[in-house]
Amino acid sequence: MTPEPPDRGKLQAALYEFPYHYVPRFEGRSFRQSRHWAYGLSYLGALELITQELRSLDRPPGTLCDVGCGDGALLYHLRQRLDCELVGVDVDRRALTWARLFSPDVDFLPRDIVREPLDRRFDVVTLIEVLEHVPPPELPAFLAAACGLLRGGGTAIITVPHTNVPVSRKHFQHFTCSGLRSLLAPHGTRLNLTPFDRIGPLEQLYEKYLMRGGLVVDSSHLNALRWRLYRRSGGLGAPTEKGCRRILAVLQR
Repeated sequence: MTPEPPDRGKLQAALYEFPYHYVPRFEGRSFRQSRHWAYGLSYLGALELITQELRSLDRPPGTLCDVGCGDGALLYHLRQRLDCELVGVDVDRRALTWARLFSPDVDFLPRDIVREPLDRRFDVVTLIEVLEHVPPPELPAFLAAACGLLRGGGTAIITVPHTNVPVSRKHFQHFTCSGLRSLLAPHGTRLNLTPFDRIGPLEQLYEKYLMRGGLVVDSSHLNALRWRLYRRSGGLGAPTEKGCRRILAVLQR
């Protein structure tokens, strides 16, 4: 029996899950065809924690709104793990252009939720690395607007950088658990905080010397080892704030 010829159109379309033509680029007289992101492991740690929190809810969420969604990466990952309606909101229209390309079935809205409130409520609202971008005097109004998007009994999942990490030029501030608790407590009935993203000595050496020198680890075996060491060192939750680089907050409305 003659096998069916491949659907070349579908094969090509599948490759556009990531815009691979953007990977190689010129650098002076040379070129690169790989890139590293210093916070890649940290990002995956947050994604794992967020997924765990969503799966531990009493009822699977029917709707989720990611406030400050940027290029939509969180929703791109969550739509492969959750069966619910996803909405992304951000003030940056250029970032939303990328978000729509990666997740055309997700509703992305260019919106300032303080000045242009959404006329609907959600089971879950996420604010992932957002609060540090908001000027401190504006944080109370912003949090009121964001948490106001929750239905009664809904859950907000928030991550922020810890003060253990120097404040970058694009951030207004970083947070401690006590400071974050003071900000969030007025907006919910129950609040849990988890320091996370603590790395061990081997990962510290890699980030300090090898990553900054341009070495990108693209071996599945080595990355699996890095992930195991990351989890073991407190990457997905630490008993104290010592050495942690981020904080996860789960707030129930």
